[in-house]
Amino acid sequence: MRLSVTCKYFVLIAIHFCTAINLLAQHSPAPSEIFIIGTIHTGNKKFNHNTLYNILNRLKPDIILREQDKPYKSVFGLRAANFLKIRKSSIEQLSVQQYAKRNKNAVILPYDTLIPNRRGYVKKWIAINNRFYRQLDAASLSTQDSIVYASFKKTNKEYYSWVLGSTLSAINHPDVMERTRQLYEIEKGQVLNMGKLYLTDTAIVNGFENTTIFWDKRNAYMVEQLVKIINENPGKKILILCGLNHKYYLTERLGKQNVLITNSYTLLGKPE
Repeated sequence: MRLSVTCKYFVLIAIHFCTAINLLAQHSPAPSEIFIIGTIHTGNKKFNHNTLYNILNRLKPDIILREQDKPYKSVFGLRAANFLKIRKSSIEQLSVQQYAKRNKNAVILPYDTLIPNRRGYVKKWIAINNRFYRQLDAASLSTQDSIVYASFKKTNKEYYSWVLGSTLSAINHPDVMERTRQLYEIEKGQVLNMGKLYLTDTAIVNGFENTTIFWDKRNAYMVEQLVKIINENPGKKILILCGLNHKYYLTERLGKQNVLITNSYTLLGKPE
């Protein structure tokens, strides 16, 4: 039985359509797997660089993204210097260097904004925050503001005490991200406004406000860099390491950029 011209036409279209689908299936890379692990840079009694290394070794990421502004560079004698307390290194630096030695094909990239003197920046940030809160502690707040401020300080203290005594898996639970976000929103909102209202030292109030502004800009830059790196590396298993306080922001903003993030708590929930 001979096919009509019309039937032949539709058969050809179907063949071309199936061929195109097969080609796309062959050439389209699998979706990337993105993990974000929030850490305490110094570790604590419940986890250290060995804990993080074991996670890296189990996950086997193709790309590790570090909260740094300079390319990764191996440091000779790093573990020995850290053990002897000659040099204090973050658990990320120690674990990533150990992983890189045993996984030569792993790519390690920075994604943080440029901070010329990181240690100096951290010391200055701590000094500004301590001075701001000392002055606010001594200020005569209204009854309502006193209640709000006392509640914030109590919750904040309990939160950080809990974080410093918890496992790596526990601090990466989704509920912790939400708690971190809530505390930061209160700090840069209600607490900062109290400083503007009650403190006469405008320099310290402005300094405190500038730390919150820089924090937001820094997080936004991180997201921008992460999206760029992720888009340039489709089909890869990518691990993002960050300080715990950054995690909620990065997770939320990357989600708005249509970046699908795998829940790292599932991975970390396994025995450490």
